[in-house]
Amino acid sequence: MIAFTKFPITCMVEIDGIQWEKLDKLMSLEEYSKRMIEVLKENNIAFTIHWGKNANWGFPKLAETMYQDNAEKWIQIRSAFLSEDMAKVFSNDFLGTIGLAKYQENVLEDIIASTGL
Repeated sequence: MIAFTKFPITCMVEIDGIQWEKLDKLMSLEEYSKRMIEVLKENNIAFTIHWGKNANWGFPKLAETMYQDNAEKWIQIRSAFLSEDMAKVFSNDFLGTIGLAKYQENVLEDIIASTGL
């Protein structure tokens, strides 16, 4: 639903483990992360970012940009499976920053199928 592998053909840009500061002819990792998102959006290139990777996760409406309506569906499904207290337990700064830690009451109450037993 909101996997970074949602496209039939993909290209990965890996920057694992590399941390660098800005130099005269090299933007910082933070600047690079922001610019990468800006350029993809400016050129209408659909993209996702692997969760947990170096990225500008605070970029405005990033989850909606990457996952469209599926970001909202994910919030609804998460809210249906977890109580509000448990949703808080299973939240972190990342989910809060990207906007996926929200909790919605009374959503998708029929999501869990009963076997009738």
